[in-house]
Amino acid sequence: MAQKLVISGMVQVPKSGGGSANYTLQSAAFMASVGGAYALDTSAGSFDVTLPETWAVGAPIAFMDAFGTWIDHPPTFLRNGHKIEGAEVNFTDSAQGTFLTLVNVGEPSGIRVLESGAKPHCIVAPTISGGTWAQTSTNGTWVGNPPTAFVYQWQQSADGETGWADISGATAATINPTGLVGDYLRLVVTASNANGFTAAISSNVSAQLVQPSFPSPGPLAYWRLDEQSGVRADATGNGYDLSDNNGVGFAAGKIGTAAVFDTTNYLSNPALGPVIDPTAMTIAGWINPTDVSTQRGVMGTFNSDGWCIQVGGSIGANAGIFIGGFAVEGGYTSNAAAAAAVPVNTWTFFAVRINGDVTLDIFTNDAKETLSYPTLAPSTGALGVGCYGLGGGPMDGSLDEIGVWNRPLSDEEIAQLYNGGDGVTLPG
Repeated sequence: MAQKLVISGMVQVPKSGGGSANYTLQSAAFMASVGGAYALDTSAGSFDVTLPETWAVGAPIAFMDAFGTWIDHPPTFLRNGHKIEGAEVNFTDSAQGTFLTLVNVGEPSGIRVLESGAKPHCIVAPTISGGTWAQTSTNGTWVGNPPTAFVYQWQQSADGETGWADISGATAATINPTGLVGDYLRLVVTASNANGFTAAISSNVSAQLVQPSFPSPGPLAYWRLDEQSGVRADATGNGYDLSDNNGVGFAAGKIGTAAVFDTTNYLSNPALGPVIDPTAMTIAGWINPTDVSTQRGVMGTFNSDGWCIQVGGSIGANAGIFIGGFAVEGGYTSNAAAAAAVPVNTWTFFAVRINGDVTLDIFTNDAKETLSYPTLAPSTGALGVGCYGLGGGPMDGSLDEIGVWNRPLSDEEIAQLYNGGDGVTLPG
């Protein structure tokens, strides 16, 4: 703390360039004035400082810890209708030996807190939100010298109240808690600057992580696509694993990890194509395209016969999901395209449902479109994923959580897969 002199109710603090700054000594609750400078003596106990109701933009009020007692008896600054750093909360300062300046910077921040020699202080705790497959967070609101870094640590508890333990490796602002079903989560955010660090715990705890409902009976084949290379396993146990052709990549997915296609690679299974019944089926999953300026294959058996699901190009009005294939009457039938757009660099849910009659439905997120369509003929070709059939019309982007059902799922079952935008994975 700087050397100071107490004279007749004033605290004089030398300035580095000569002269001194004068602070009015206060040891009990009072209302501060715009332009004032106050030395707060809390040695007898904490007290409140009410900020002025009328406060011109740009005007400061200065405070200092008179005798190093704020750490034990911190003063509280009552906002009196103002926001402090954008938050409608009062501000308690426990930084020992600090010099504090409050400045009205106008909306939306209100009062800006400038502090010399103090570590960060949290005045609005962090928050978390999300579901079983993804939790996100806010840093909260911090005052004092601006934090130069934030560090995150997610914690889990069996009852949401006691026994909180760090989750190994969960040190980002978001978490995919797929392996923590049954537990509760909270987040510890630590802010630091040149003067030290302070930790704050999220003001809320997650709901208990539960396995979302999943359509039953289950799919014919389902690929979580969590592998980083090589064979992508069929999670149903039915054995329809996908072979990797030309090195399909990986990246963060909608849930866990996703398969990444770069127009030169694809996944395939030679046995599955003829087993899929295109007269009454559902194909569903998540797509995150990098490019939709031309037609990009999602999945299909298209070759000399078969069907294909694609995205992009000029088939649909907005480069959305469409399906085409060979009809039972013979010849390639026209494409049926959804009007809903599929944006690039964004995870979008899709489902194509063949209803067993002359209609099909295309779901884009939670939007459903019903289209007339001829009955598709069974295929003799291999199934390709990330293409429309054995490498043709290659995908540019990512796919995740892809399932095939040999039945038309109900609207309610498709809504289970969408899960309000959070998605779901096959249990087990």
